[in-house]
Amino acid sequence: MHKAISTGITFMIVVTGWVLFRNENLGYGLHVIKEMYAFDFFDGKFSLNNDFWFSCILAIVFSFFAFNSKMQTLQDKVYGEVFTNQSRNVLLLTSICLFYISLSYISALDFNPFIYFRF
Repeated sequence: MHKAISTGITFMIVVTGWVLFRNENLGYGLHVIKEMYAFDFFDGKFSLNNDFWFSCILAIVFSFFAFNSKMQTLQDKVYGEVFTNQSRNVLLLTSICLFYISLSYISALDFNPFIYFRF
């Protein structure tokens, strides 16, 4: 139980820090944090479509990937120092696919993920 509480607190601190880091105006950043912790998700500002749920599930998986011991073992295999040729090829193919998907989303949508560069 201690690990779950400490992980949750750390996650909330990091997310809050990202909001403050991303916004140029401190007042607006504090307003975003206030709205974020109000947990009022159903005011019509965004839709709960399949893209939202896929991104949400993917974020949860990657955020809490090594929360239990089985996933920690899998993480040690994926990010370990010793790779076989087959595991290198699988990781390379997976990386290329994820990179392609990311580029296609960025180019298809009006989204600028870069913090310091504005169009």
